[in-house]
Amino acid sequence: MRRMRFRLAAAIAAIALAPAESRGDAGEWDPVLAASVLGLPVMEIELDPPMPDGGDPFMLLGLEKGTILTHEIVESALQKLWLTGKVASASVLAEAMTGGGVLITLKYTHRLRIQSVTFKGNKKLKKKKLLDIVGFRPDMELLPDTVQDMEGILEEEYDLRGYPDASFVVEQVPGEDPGEITLSVTVIEGAPRRIDHVVLAYEGADPLSGPVPLDDLRSALGVGDGDVHNKVKIEAGCSARTGGRGEPTGAL
Repeated sequence: MRRMRFRLAAAIAAIALAPAESRGDAGEWDPVLAASVLGLPVMEIELDPPMPDGGDPFMLLGLEKGTILTHEIVESALQKLWLTGKVASASVLAEAMTGGGVLITLKYTHRLRIQSVTFKGNKKLKKKKLLDIVGFRPDMELLPDTVQDMEGILEEEYDLRGYPDASFVVEQVPGEDPGEITLSVTVIEGAPRRIDHVVLAYEGADPLSGPVPLDDLRSALGVGDGDVHNKVKIEAGCSARTGGRGEPTGAL
């Protein structure tokens, strides 16, 4: 058998046209059976699964009933399906109808789209800050490594803020429309890493302005013995008080 595949620039997976009688997989093509459907009028179109709005498939794909089936028609239909933004992959099955004409079935998988991200258990960082950290935007696609990447980003941020044992449980909650999901993140912050003792020393003073008084630096840092080792807070305070000329070299 000869194999034929259509590939769209935007499509994730290969998409192919194959008569229902001959398909062994989505890319298999029998030229003899192909001749039995190509050139016939398209009388019915089915979407598998149906679109949530239940609209007319002919209108969705920009076709009229009776349109002659060609390769170009198939590619155009797949492009329009892709442009809905709800499709991850698709294939076309064409079958000659007993009463004449062709039944086209467009089988597709939903593109998983993250509509929202919720957090619970987060006491040290507010939801808005966490959303900024993970780079969430509505309708972003859920890829195979999205959850793992999100967990890694959150772990790194919590570690910087003094919570090295923080862990996260991410659950996918289906939305109202197929393909829409909410990520529910449970934050287990764990015990903080605390500063045992603070020793301040200033090196490399600016020859024009001189060193920053250590008492002023201690006040600017806002940390002391027993406080949470929040590297973000310490570095911000150090930079602000020294005009960006100093940075902490260590903390115990």
